[in-house]
Amino acid sequence: MFDAEGAASRLNSVLLAGLGAVYLMILGCIAILVMLMAPKGIWGLVNQRFSLSLFPIGYRVKDV
Repeated sequence: MFDAEGAASRLNSVLLAGLGAVYLMILGCIAILVMLMAPKGIWGLVNQRFSLSLFPIGYRVKDV
């Protein structure tokens, strides 16, 4: 089974460990780009693109 947390930590240790604290600035820039390009977040982007609603928390008005 794929372990996303383990994969992320391996990515961090292999690719970004040699950069020191610069990788924090890289992650911050990535976070800023995500906020600018997808204001509703990554899940909002997925929801908009694929019309996927995992936990629909809204209401629908019925005609009477």
